[in-house]
Amino acid sequence: MWLQHPNFKESFRSWWRDFQGNGWEGHKFMRKLQFVKDKLKEWNKASFGELNERKKCILFELANFDSIEQEGGLTSKLLIQRALRKGELEELILREEIHWRQKLGPSVDNSKSIKEEVLRYFEKLYSSPSRESWRVEGLDWSSISGESASRLDSPFTEEEIFKTIFQLDRDKAPGA
Repeated sequence: MWLQHPNFKESFRSWWRDFQGNGWEGHKFMRKLQFVKDKLKEWNKASFGELNERKKCILFELANFDSIEQEGGLTSKLLIQRALRKGELEELILREEIHWRQKLGPSVDNSKSIKEEVLRYFEKLYSSPSRESWRVEGLDWSSISGESASRLDSPFTEEEIFKTIFQLDRDKAPGA
């Protein structure tokens, strides 16, 4: 949607160049991205506004043109205005369609594809991540021992449950 706007590329280029920042290069880059994101939000609202509000306004105007036409006809000036409003409405509907297609992502519509997507999602969710994904600068994520992992995976015993329940304070909720 943005790429179809005639001023988008030039505006983006300008925002990218306009940012001034100091410090470490990675930090400057992150701040530059935030700056451009803020500018994009402002520009999007100013350029496209609220699609639904504009659509309602145009539909109201078109309804007025239709009622004038039923009462006695439209002048050539009003016919031109109605044609312009219809063009604006078509453009808004196209933008709205693009907006929703971008939000929704690809569609999966047959049962085999849906099964594959569900399977892929849970395989990714429950597969063990690589050691690198846990690296955070300055933090040590030491792994637990095999014995501790085995203990965490084992089922609760009746004795553990009994002991835990009777240790609860009667006046407090669990975890409080």
